[in-house]
Amino acid sequence: MREAQRILASVTGVYSRLYV
Repeated sequence: MREAQRILASVTGVYSRLYV
């Protein structure tokens, strides 16, 4: 399940940008 890791990274990046 490599796609799951890619989605997690994308979500983390979006959240980080929203929180910042």
